[in-house]
Amino acid sequence: MSLTDITGIVLGFAFLFAVLGVANALRTKAGLDVFVTRKIVHISVAHWWLIALAFHDSVLPALTGPVVFTVLNYISYRKSLFPALEYRDKTANLGTVYFPVSLIILVGLTFGGVLPVAAGTTGIFVMGYGDGSAALFGKLYGRRTFSIFGNTKSYLGCISMFVVAFAVAMLVGLIDQGRSASVPQLLPASLLIGFAAMFLEVFTPFGIDNITVPVGVTLLAAFLPVTGAAALPLMVPVVIGLALNTAVALTAYQRQSVSGSGGIAGLAVGTVLYVASPGLWGLLMLFFLSSTLIGRFRRQDRTEAESVQAKGSRRDAWQVFANTGAPTIAALLYLVGGGQAAVFAAIAGLAAATSDTWSSEIGVLSRRNPVSILTFRPVPPGVSGGVSLLGLAAGALGALAVGLAGMPVAQSMGLSQAAAVSVGVTAFGLGTFGTILDSLFGAGLQTRYRRPDGSVTERARADDGSHYTRIRGIPGITNDMVNFLTTVCVTAIAVVLAL
Repeated sequence: MSLTDITGIVLGFAFLFAVLGVANALRTKAGLDVFVTRKIVHISVAHWWLIALAFHDSVLPALTGPVVFTVLNYISYRKSLFPALEYRDKTANLGTVYFPVSLIILVGLTFGGVLPVAAGTTGIFVMGYGDGSAALFGKLYGRRTFSIFGNTKSYLGCISMFVVAFAVAMLVGLIDQGRSASVPQLLPASLLIGFAAMFLEVFTPFGIDNITVPVGVTLLAAFLPVTGAAALPLMVPVVIGLALNTAVALTAYQRQSVSGSGGIAGLAVGTVLYVASPGLWGLLMLFFLSSTLIGRFRRQDRTEAESVQAKGSRRDAWQVFANTGAPTIAALLYLVGGGQAAVFAAIAGLAAATSDTWSSEIGVLSRRNPVSILTFRPVPPGVSGGVSLLGLAAGALGALAVGLAGMPVAQSMGLSQAAAVSVGVTAFGLGTFGTILDSLFGAGLQTRYRRPDGSVTERARADDGSHYTRIRGIPGITNDMVNFLTTVCVTAIAVVLAL
């Protein structure tokens, strides 16, 4: 270890302890809330990266600070070693530990020569300034909020993360590339990084966003024009996809078709599908728009079914990912060279989601009560596992619609005409099968509860918070989980059929 490395280590520790000292003084002398001092430390610590870049050329010396502070921050979490970092309420988590862990990962990737230093710099400062400003602005000024995965987020905080991440990516790219910097390439790449940082921060629970945001942004920046490593053509569908899906998400939210978290999840899913293929995005719109319209038909006749179901008609993030998560993963695999199997899986997964939703939304309108697919005994409308002839026919029709529409999409994604016809048949068959499989999972696995009046419901508790009695099913297996298991099974079978 050289004298320069030792100097860097000493300066790094001096800087970090100075930041903690100032934050503690602000807490005790100025009376700042611990939430604020914690975020001040969060933003300030990101500048340690500049010290590391100035004094270290190899991995081990650069790792010293992050490793030591990972241990110290964990001790502080347990024993309040650094009072300016620790608040004790229901939102407390190991975020202060995860931040130095992310530094360890990024030091290994960048100082080890795996990824460009500029990419790591982007990730660290997006984490520092982006997450810190999102939390501060959201907490202090954010008035409109939404809940996702048990965490409360503000729309102002989301916008702050996007703006800061975009600005950091642009600045790092301009500095790294100097006179050779291409603003037409940097602009869409920075927009994508801004959206990615916002999504990662919103959808990562328990403080783990202190890992997912810097690492995810670093990996993304390494393959985008921020580091001069990619070309403009990839950015065009990304920007178009973001614009289209932002418009769809905002419209759906205004019309109360989705919740705030559902709108953001739909934006993420729709963008991925559009980048993979505009045709896949068209199938997603077929699923979403048709299901929304059907769900609004004869609303007055759905009251009984909605009282049984755990959630209302507004889709949240869990519902979006449960229905479209598996085909979205297939689309991502197609983007990295998945070929025919990925096309089969994506279209079949969307067929299954459409089939199941059409079956559920139209089936509850049947004049005859559905029967359990396992016992053939009558069950209340809306209960998972119940089937009717009307519902099964509607499911088959939904699968057929996606199958037919999916054939030209498959051809646009590089499949032959014969293979495209095979995709259509597979989507119809597996989509219809998915409706039956969903009912089997719902009847056999999904948790059900009994109300005090003896009626059955999928809701775990009453409006006043009191718990209902669980009468069957596996704890934790909700309707969303059933939908997710169904689409995963359908996409997996489609992959096998395509091989």
